[in-house]
Amino acid sequence: MPARISAGGNGAPCQGTRNNLVERDGRMMKLRQKISGGFRSEAGAKDFAVIRSLLSTARKQGWDLLQTLTSDPKHLIARLRLA
Repeated sequence: MPARISAGGNGAPCQGTRNNLVERDGRMMKLRQKISGGFRSEAGAKDFAVIRSLLSTARKQGWDLLQTLTSDPKHLIARLRLA
């Protein structure tokens, strides 16, 4: 992405926002931290990350989200290997 002139008028280049998949996935974690002030435990943060990762993968694979959440993890892993 080419550099753009900053809105401040000082002529310094600035990077535009990139909406790639990795940045979008990370934004939800940051938003959760801002809204609640963080996680109460490390285990809670890990659980949130696993669920968000699962939902992100399901969305990218075109899977039904509710069915994904209720499926056996071994079945999901097999589906990923076939993709």
